Amino acid sequence: MKHLRRTLSCFLILLACLTLAAGLFPAHVQAAEASNAPILLASAENGEEKQGSFSYVLLLSDHTIVAELPVRLSRQSDTVSIVPARDLQCYLSSSVNVERDITFKYLWDVKELRAPVKLSQKVGTVQAYLGDTLLDETDLVTNYTVSKSLLAELFEYAKYMFLHPVTLLLIALLLTFSILRLLRGARMASAAKAGKLVPNDELDTKDGGIPSEESDQSEK
Repeated sequence: MKHLRRTLSCFLILLACLTLAAGLFPAHVQAAEASNAPILLASAENGEEKQGSFSYVLLLSDHTIVAELPVRLSRQSDTVSIVPARDLQCYLSSSVNVERDITFKYLWDVKELRAPVKLSQKVGTVQAYLGDTLLDETDLVTNYTVSKSLLAELFEYAKYMFLHPVTLLLIALLLTFSILRLLRGARMASAAKAGKLVPNDELDTKDGGIPSEESDQSEK
């Protein structure tokens, strides 16, 4: 009987301790969760605000004329407009100012075009940078077609042939030969006036005593 009472007393004491512990620990956990709740909520709000401040930003439109390239042998225009092949876009923060923070780098394949020029003909590349970071890039293309002028092509061909080194050399040789002939004719004319020029019939008689055909005909 004595042992039973002791056992019952220990059981009641243990039950009271368990009841007290069950009342204390949940209350402590709930208080911790309640104290952390405002912090977690604030973090979630900051995350939503940060995510909402980013959006797709148009950096450069495909309708923007970035340059005018010269065109040779064109019928209607001496230049052609150059535009991006597509829009340049990037997912950026709203704090980024496109005009202030974005820089564009243009890489040209040609400095001028020769007609005919096709629509959307590639002439280079444009790149958009934020600092040293490449955001987007696309081709640079022509904005319209340009037809060729046949007269301008013939004129350029003639100019090319005239200015060709072989043609210039032939012209120089021809001019030199003509000048030499003129100088020789001038010397012979001056010698004839001075009486130093010997007629051909006299030269023939002195050399071999054989009269020339002209002298024979004169004697006849």
